[in-house]
Amino acid sequence: LEETLMAGLAQLPQTTTAPRGKGLLGAIELDLDAQQWSRFKAEVAARRVFVHIYPNRGTLIVSPPLCITERELTDGLTLVREALQAAL
Repeated sequence: LEETLMAGLAQLPQTTTAPRGKGLLGAIELDLDAQQWSRFKAEVAARRVFVHIYPNRGTLIVSPPLCITERELTDGLTLVREALQAAL
C-alpha cells in the first residue's frame, strides 16, 4: 500500500516536493497561500477526510489506519485531491 499512497500524493496539484514517507505514513509540501489553506481545511472537513494539515510548514500528512484496504486508500486520496482542487 505504500506505493499506492506515494502515487496518490504525487498526483496532488500545487506540490513543491516529491512525496516522502515510510509505510502508510506519507507527507508532501503544498504551495498554498493562507486563504487556500483555509479553504482546503474546510473542503477536507466537509468530505470527512482525516489528514494532518500544517499550513505554517506547508505540509499535508496522511496516516491512514494499518487495516485500510487499497480501495479505501485510493478513495480517500481521491477525496483529498478533490478538496485541494476545490480550494484552489
